[in-house]
Amino acid sequence: MVVLLYLGLNWLILERLTLPDLFSEEQRHDLVATLVDRLLAGEAGGR
Repeated sequence: MVVLLYLGLNWLILERLTLPDLFSEEQRHDLVATLVDRLLAGEAGGR
């Protein structure tokens, strides 16, 4: 779970540095929230 979160957030950092206008601030927030929700749902289902 930590590795997926790490890779997802690194991708968003890279996106922000190389293509800063690709996603709005609200879209970035929604992407991070969705990523965390899905990771936590997968963790609960796996244990």
